Amino acid sequence: MHLARIPHTENGKGKWPKVSTVGAIRREFEKGGMKSDERHYYVSSAALSPEALLKHARLEWGVESMHWLLGFFRSTPKLD
Repeated sequence: MHLARIPHTENGKGKWPKVSTVGAIRREFEKGGMKSDERHYYVSSAALSPEALLKHARLEWGVESMHWLLGFFRSTPKLD
């Protein structure tokens, strides 16, 4: 994981005045016998440590997984 703190300009304002943290997380996984990786980028107004950013990212992935499951089961025809 890579994490960068965004310094404020001299007057305390910039294009994104509330941004404090920019992070990138690289995920490696295997699917169908093939190894692959993904990069996820995060921007936050909170000053997060790498550990805190990873915790929040994992929570987000859990929510996304739940949304995928709900969508899948809602679109699957019921067999009687």
